[in-house]
Amino acid sequence: DKLNQIKVIHRGVDLKYFNSSVVSKNRMIDLINKWNLPDDKKIIMLPARFTEWKGHKFLLNALTMVEQDYFCILVGSDHGHQLFRKKIEQKIIDLHLEGKVKVVGNCKDMPSAFAISYLALSTSIRPEAFGRIAIEAQSSSRIVIATNIGGSLETIIDKKTGFLVEPNNAEELAKKIDEILSMNQEKYQEISNQARLHVEQNFSNQQMYDKTIEVYQEIFANPN
Repeated sequence: DKLNQIKVIHRGVDLKYFNSSVVSKNRMIDLINKWNLPDDKKIIMLPARFTEWKGHKFLLNALTMVEQDYFCILVGSDHGHQLFRKKIEQKIIDLHLEGKVKVVGNCKDMPSAFAISYLALSTSIRPEAFGRIAIEAQSSSRIVIATNIGGSLETIIDKKTGFLVEPNNAEELAKKIDEILSMNQEKYQEISNQARLHVEQNFSNQQMYDKTIEVYQEIFANPN
């Protein structure tokens, strides 16, 4: 009986804030100039704190096998993990990925970061309880590739609103990145539209608020 009383209320996302269609050109240009990004390549973004389990090494190994042209940015704080960030910067050099991968550090304007990106990644090699990146990317109408563990299993519909891959399977991740980078615009648009719709229907802040209020109303209506 107690199990039947458990209610799952997913974390929400601000649909107005994470909406690439309302991000101004100036905000996007400012970020591109700040990070000195090429304007002739599709941007792949890994937004993640610099910590071992977020899968930076896994991604770099995969990028060595990607055949399509791309530029990858590693966005996120290295607070308390400066040594790990230095290891990642060294690995970029060791794998001859300079000129293709850049550590850009923390970002205070994530909606613009999603807007300038073609593809977002969530490469965690350990399950996340929820993980905001998957819903923020989908809310921004961007395709996301995530590992098929933890919260992403609940927030992404594989092959419909995004894609799931095995953690630490660099070859599979590389193939999936290539598939999306070479995808025709119509197919990309179809998936990115489904992604936005999926978040609107299931992971909005408003839904989170409403479901929380519902629980309290049930408790007060049935105090025993």
